Amino acid sequence: MQTLAAWILYYLGRFVASLRYRLKVVGLERLDALRGGAGVLVMPNHAALVDPLLVTVGLWPKVRIRPLAVEFIYSTPILHGILRTLRAVPIPTMEMGGNPIKVRRLQRALNAVVEGLSRGDAFMVYPAGELKSSGREVIARASGVHTLLSQTEAQVVLVRTLGLWGSSFSRGPTGQSPSFLDALSQTLGALVKNCIFFTPRRTVTIEVELAPPDFPRGADRATLNRWLEEWYNRGLGPEGEPLTLVSYSRWRPEYAKVLPRMEAASYADLSHFPEDVRRTVLEEIGRLARRPPDQLTGQMHLALDLGLDSLDIAELSHFLAIKYQIRSVTPGRLETVGRVVAAASGELAGLQSEEVVKGPLIATNRPRRPPPRLLEGDTIGQLFLRQCERMGSAIACGDATSGPLSYRQLKWRVLMLADWLRTVPGNRVAILLPASVAAMVSILAAIIARKTPVMVNWTSGRVMLDRVATLPNLGPFITSRQFLDRLDGFDMSESLEKRLIFLEEARFELGLWRKVSTLMLAQLPAAALERHLGLFETRPESEAVVLYTSGTEAQPKAVPLTHANLLSNGRAGLECVSFSSDDRILSFLPPFHSFGFTVTGLVPLLAGLKAIFAPDPLNGRGLACQIAASQATVLCAAPTFLDSILRAAKPEQLQSLRLIVLGAERPPPSLIDQVHQLIPGAQILNGYGITECSPIVTLQRPGEPSEGVGRPLPGVELLVVHPETLAPLPIGQNGLILIRGPGVFNGYLEGRSPFVDVEGKRWYNSGDLGLVDSRGALHLSGRLKRFVKIGGEMVSLAAIEAAVLERLRQRDPAVEPSAAAVIAQEVEGRPDLILFTSHEISLDEANEAVRSGGVSNLARLAGVRRLQPMPITSTGKIDYRGLTQLLSQVPGG
Repeated sequence: MQTLAAWILYYLGRFVASLRYRLKVVGLERLDALRGGAGVLVMPNHAALVDPLLVTVGLWPKVRIRPLAVEFIYSTPILHGILRTLRAVPIPTMEMGGNPIKVRRLQRALNAVVEGLSRGDAFMVYPAGELKSSGREVIARASGVHTLLSQTEAQVVLVRTLGLWGSSFSRGPTGQSPSFLDALSQTLGALVKNCIFFTPRRTVTIEVELAPPDFPRGADRATLNRWLEEWYNRGLGPEGEPLTLVSYSRWRPEYAKVLPRMEAASYADLSHFPEDVRRTVLEEIGRLARRPPDQLTGQMHLALDLGLDSLDIAELSHFLAIKYQIRSVTPGRLETVGRVVAAASGELAGLQSEEVVKGPLIATNRPRRPPPRLLEGDTIGQLFLRQCERMGSAIACGDATSGPLSYRQLKWRVLMLADWLRTVPGNRVAILLPASVAAMVSILAAIIARKTPVMVNWTSGRVMLDRVATLPNLGPFITSRQFLDRLDGFDMSESLEKRLIFLEEARFELGLWRKVSTLMLAQLPAAALERHLGLFETRPESEAVVLYTSGTEAQPKAVPLTHANLLSNGRAGLECVSFSSDDRILSFLPPFHSFGFTVTGLVPLLAGLKAIFAPDPLNGRGLACQIAASQATVLCAAPTFLDSILRAAKPEQLQSLRLIVLGAERPPPSLIDQVHQLIPGAQILNGYGITECSPIVTLQRPGEPSEGVGRPLPGVELLVVHPETLAPLPIGQNGLILIRGPGVFNGYLEGRSPFVDVEGKRWYNSGDLGLVDSRGALHLSGRLKRFVKIGGEMVSLAAIEAAVLERLRQRDPAVEPSAAAVIAQEVEGRPDLILFTSHEISLDEANEAVRSGGVSNLARLAGVRRLQPMPITSTGKIDYRGLTQLLSQVPGG
């Protein structure tokens, strides 16, 4: 049966290909010499995403090829069934970064090919491992084919396709890897408007040859790759295959838009880049290329001149992300040494087109969209279904992957995934996803399936992931392959990797019946759905989510929050700030962050506020483009993230913003001034929140003067006490902040209790210091852990940092909020204060700044460490724990 299906697919594929391509196969008769029963390795060049189809169809009469399909194509709904029928092997692409998980998947795919070849199967494997980026095919140091040839005795068939360079499926027109679905949609559109059979054809020649006697099968990798490059590029000249454009219309000229290529020569001169950046980058490239850094020049091509393969370039991309916080440059753009240096210097940072949400997110629904508000209900599942019924076809949310989704569409997706999640083991489900529609669908689906979502911080390292995995009753980890593939350097234990469930694969397990039955179920009224799903069995005090503390100063702790915690906090917040039907919130804080989970994630969807999700909080340029594209009106951010956006944005991109809510750290006055200058119509609200409090504790009300971090939310009580005796302190006196209210959690899943009893009441010990003024506003002075006792006096490390920042801003007003951090290190029974900074400042100048800044005379810095960039957590805070570990690794401090 599978053979019959394969033949049907062959004839169907040949017919479909003939509508746009005129195939000429040269040398097919040479394959008659292949030995029956022996494995065959078909090795084509890779000009376009469509060439696997063309080569398979062209060689099918002689060889039944099992293709290697890039995972994102293998997971495409249109092609998944076809590729499974052809017994394709999914393989990861290394074009979008690399990490150990992806490398292990690549190795497993190669092992599957070796096993298939030993059984006599025929596989199509691309020696280059990626689409070619110029008219020439470049193999460089790619190792996949060399590994396969060394492990098997497979027969080799060499294939060269000519005529595809310039296709919308190639990198020719834009210089970037095309979106397969966009190119397919463009081609299908061309077929329709040309009445299918009158579509202009692109001539594609497929040359076939058995490996000749001089094929260096047993040679080293470099020799093999050099031979293959010469074979693929023979007779083409130094520029390789010419760019060939074919009209999309028979009736008038209509060609693909060719974007100007970024010339490598524009970055050939490295002298204008910062000397320390240039030196560090050249050392890293030299290490990978095994060449002295002083022999590298800006115009050197990473692949052609230095022999770096896709894994090496993916490692360079990871280096840029870790060392310079550059995450918006794909490995495909890092073609030359000069471009890597330019990327590290911030000159290549830019938004990829696919990162902008497409669709009618800006259009106001007609009839007018109902105003945002939280409906009556005790649990999140109830409120979500009731809001979906109220909002109907109104847009709920959107991102670059999903596009805009109405509440009706969102409900169907949530119910469908919830139905499937009921079948997975465990009462808790780990979710490892960025701010996105997929994350919110997974969270809501888990809650409706009566499972607790456990939000996973992927930035905390492998040890933290292993800790999450030990939670009682924890089932699988829900994630996305597309997301994980973009996480440079991300890793987890292989045992934990086996617990991953990729959403791209899960959708194929849902089945047609589940999709249809869930679609019918989604038509029921909310009350009937609640009864059918058993949501009345979920109590307000039931566990709704497990979040983890940020871990900036200590190991993260598991924080369970109830439905009552989260909903009470959301309702109180909406009492303080009102939103209109036309408001749109840009949600980019990761959902493992308490603010990202509740304030910019759940609450907008439960209240009917339109949300636009963006996955990378560190991509300031991308977020600025997203604000402009979606005309976002509300932004919630840490000052560090806002500073990144302001630095990268053009003023006209931000004018839609009317409300900016800041938290996580104290915003510097220069940042506030910059907002007022760039966005005169925006109001800044300061707030204070803690994961354990669901998270908002205080918030400045619109129209009120800026006083500290605002007043407590309705229902929240604050008490300031002496840090040691816990004796209540009078209004205006600084002390330890205690908190009570319906949003406060009931205790950690592990570890000591954070609660204290004062005056017959149970209070949460925040660990923060501050005072409450006569108007009831809270003013923070720092963390208790951010104070050290010197000479019997408590000295604020935050005050020292503020004094140093003030001195740095006297020289440069644009100094970022995270430019200074002070770590206290115990040396012979006394604390040594070490300043970490991303800017130049001498020890003497730093101490003079501390003295003139009004800090205690007992405070004196013992050393200065230059660090660029400063380590920032994914929540926008300085990573003090990482700095402490870094300091402990330096002999003698």
